[in-house]
Amino acid sequence: MYYELITQYQEGTLTANERLAFELKLKEDKALQEDYALYLAINNTMENTSTPTQLNALQETLQPLQAQYFNTNAVKRLTPVKRLYYIAAAVAAITIIALIILPNYNTKRYTSQELYAYYANYESIDNTTRGSITYTDSILQLATQYYNVKQYAQAITYYTKLNALQPDAAFALAICQLETNDYAAATLSLKALANGSTVYQEKAQYTLALLYLKQGDKVMCTTQLNTIPNTSAYYAKAKELLSKL
Repeated sequence: MYYELITQYQEGTLTANERLAFELKLKEDKALQEDYALYLAINNTMENTSTPTQLNALQETLQPLQAQYFNTNAVKRLTPVKRLYYIAAAVAAITIIALIILPNYNTKRYTSQELYAYYANYESIDNTTRGSITYTDSILQLATQYYNVKQYAQAITYYTKLNALQPDAAFALAICQLETNDYAAATLSLKALANGSTVYQEKAQYTLALLYLKQGDKVMCTTQLNTIPNTSAYYAKAKELLSKL
């Protein structure tokens, strides 16, 4: 920022060569032009805030920002009007950050792949079997072991050996299909759970949205997220993801 240089120019403390250099730079340097315009605007405000009461009121309003954004000792050495100028300049800078930079940062648009990688956090499954182990139990244990270490293709070969799957295994199979890009099979599996009445209903509804997201279909993902009711345990996640699409 050029506030010190601008102040010296306005107060006439620059040499002739320095003034000439400043004026030439002012014609070409956009940042200097913006700082100079800000300086003039602040000076105009100061001129219209001329009474001691008004000046003190303005200083008290801006004072809390001084310690946070300026070198306190340096600011204290300035005249009251200069001090107000520098603090006001800080307010202007902070306002620019708040109104322009931060909103642009917060509304950054992520790719479907980035969002999927962030939101697709699938929990491990407890594969503990109590009592005697049947053939079905042993197959399910193997499927679960592969699922938990994210070897989804191998897990599918064991899940598909079983004639009927409990909801947790059915959901795990759907995730395996999704992670191996078998979207048609994953869609059928998830829709069956989403339209059912098991404890995996809400999870399947939300995961369907992730399935569309992984395929890069933000329109279908948005549509699916909007079907999730506010009573769902996944409602907050759905709204958060919607805000990033």
